[in-house]
Amino acid sequence: MKYFIIGVGGGLGAITRVFLAQLFHVFLHNIPLGIMIVNAIGCFVAGVASVWVISNPHSEIVRQFLIPGFLGGVTTFAAFAIDFGQLCERQQYDNVIMYVVLSIIIPLGCFLLGAKFIRIIFE
Repeated sequence: MKYFIIGVGGGLGAITRVFLAQLFHVFLHNIPLGIMIVNAIGCFVAGVASVWVISNPHSEIVRQFLIPGFLGGVTTFAAFAIDFGQLCERQQYDNVIMYVVLSIIIPLGCFLLGAKFIRIIFE
């Protein structure tokens, strides 16, 4: 049941992400801003939701639907922001810096490795 609730929330979140990305399909000096705006909105809502869910006793179903489900579908950057916020709240600033740097470098490096891998396979 838990995964079904997360899946429903994730599906609705993905639809919301596509809708918002199309709504905010703008460029600034040839830089696409749509997904950046969606990530910013998603992270704002994740900040509100994470405090709201912690501060108010809600069912586990509401938490699962909202945070990993809907917000995970809107943007996985929101999940990154929640982890970042928890480290900040615990004042683990060395870990905050390491988490941010590694969360940027490792996925981008993996993207480049994946792209290079598939080019080698198909060339």
